Amino acid sequence: MATGGKIRKLGKETRRQNEEERLEQEHFFRVISAFRHYRTHSMQRLDKAEKCFHQLPPYQQKLLPNHTAHLAELRTCVDQNYDFLLNIIKMTDNMFENKDYTGNGDVCSDNTCCQKHRSSESTLPLPREFDMDKVKTTLKQFVRDWSAEGKVERDACYKPIIDEIQQRFPADQWCEGLNSITLHPWIHQFCNNRSSGDQTRPVAIPDIDPHSLPQVGNFSMTAGDFLEVYTEQETWDCVATCYFIDTAHNIVSYVETIHNILKPGGYWINLGPLLYHFADITSEASIELSYEDLRSVIQEFGFEILKEDTKRPTMYIQNTKSMLQYEYDCVYFVARKPLEVANNHTNHSQDV
Repeated sequence: MATGGKIRKLGKETRRQNEEERLEQEHFFRVISAFRHYRTHSMQRLDKAEKCFHQLPPYQQKLLPNHTAHLAELRTCVDQNYDFLLNIIKMTDNMFENKDYTGNGDVCSDNTCCQKHRSSESTLPLPREFDMDKVKTTLKQFVRDWSAEGKVERDACYKPIIDEIQQRFPADQWCEGLNSITLHPWIHQFCNNRSSGDQTRPVAIPDIDPHSLPQVGNFSMTAGDFLEVYTEQETWDCVATCYFIDTAHNIVSYVETIHNILKPGGYWINLGPLLYHFADITSEASIELSYEDLRSVIQEFGFEILKEDTKRPTMYIQNTKSMLQYEYDCVYFVARKPLEVANNHTNHSQDV
């Protein structure tokens, strides 16, 4: 009976792992599909704009002599963005167990947008409008994180965090900039443009050369669920979260995980709003706390709040030329895990 029970347990675990792998691949397919469909989706939007223009009375069309040329320029910008996106995903065709999921069997060997990749859209599931919005946001994220134009946003969000880390953990080396890629992130914004040129204006990235990182630097990136990836107890001297903690299904679990992975005396530096990502998705669980309640939870886990600013103005992937501007009043805080954790906080995972 014990052996049979163990086999059933192993079988259940295998099915769980298989289901997780299936869901991960399904999500991966949607992401790749959205990137591959970027050109088709964008051109359909421009086709609509051109059709609407030609439906205007001839005398009204004559009042807009540059409109057709502007739409043609937008199409050129779409192609340039698309070449960049294909370059990002060109090595992902065999990501899972060296299997080809595009139906092509190979990938481009250079930066040329080959016909195979343009036609491979048909072998992938159709993306949702939500997925396509994510691709457009990705282009803007490159501007925010890797361009001179995004420096104002970065300085407002990252600089206080970086300054705090440098103060706690001093360092003396930095990178040098090198612009080598051109994107057109604002071409999908058809409203609130002061000029046609504002819509098509290029942005160069990166303004910092990643190759100039010091050889002794220890830098890595991990993809996955934060709660599942970072599980080693008392490993990190500092955890910095920027526009991140509101991505949680359960923000209390985020606080707990950060507390667990920090070494005693370690620092948690946070900046961002509380725009809970799953709040309006009926099929997803979501715990939405006010900052007042979140602050109480943070302190219940034993954190000491050393610095706090509850009205730190910042922007997020903002088009600085747009007639419409959004700004967050973010919360910025520095918290420290105590050197000795009180007994009533050591077993929070059993109570939360």
